[in-house]
Amino acid sequence: MVSTAFRTDGEGDPVNPPRRYGLLRRFEPQLEAEYRLFQDAALVARIRWALGAAVGVLLAYAILDLFVAPPPIMGEVVFLRLLLMVAPLVLLLAASFREE
Repeated sequence: MVSTAFRTDGEGDPVNPPRRYGLLRRFEPQLEAEYRLFQDAALVARIRWALGAAVGVLLAYAILDLFVAPPPIMGEVVFLRLLLMVAPLVLLLAASFREE
């Protein structure tokens, strides 16, 4: 059964339920803006951690390439791994620290 009683936050202030905008549920505009700022900050931290971990793994593979790749192509393999795989991730990681 759905309650239609007037809700408060315990101090007498009304608590407005999220409203539907199409398929999405949204808070009141001011609360929605605060929520999005909170979520964006948490997302940036996770993105930075993931990019750093990816760079670390790819650098470990580059070090392994020094021992495993045949000598005639070892330099090319390591160069391509660093240029095409690690460099873009490092650039993205650096861009995540840019202030807006």
